[in-house]
Amino acid sequence: MDREQREQLIDLLRRLGAEDADLALDSARKAAALVDAAGLDWQDLIAYPMRDGDDFAPDFDHGDIDLDDEDGDSPTPDTADASIARTLDRLLRLDSLSAETRADLESFSADLAAGRLDEQDRRYVQALAVRLRAL
Repeated sequence: MDREQREQLIDLLRRLGAEDADLALDSARKAAALVDAAGLDWQDLIAYPMRDGDDFAPDFDHGDIDLDDEDGDSPTPDTADASIARTLDRLLRLDSLSAETRADLESFSADLAAGRLDEQDRRYVQALAVRLRAL
């Protein structure tokens, strides 16, 4: 989900409390469609808030990511070159990345520029960006 889609989603979510029930319902349906079109689900978008003292390494455990999509029912993320390039740029601007992850992302950027970034790596970049709230 790119920044423009995210802003559109936020605007739609703000309308959920509208007095006009039809407007609220229409906004809910549009928000759900936007999330679906981005290849995400609500769990991808709603992050658990961090508190002081939480034992969390933002660059260590990114949770379960089904890169092979063996069950075939996972939504397809936006893996177009321009979208992946923007996502890689956002990720590389994060100060919290480990040296290893930064090197991997730089390698992905070089592969993308050379036209060699495979679909599995594209999906990984999208999933990582969601996990690290870089979108």
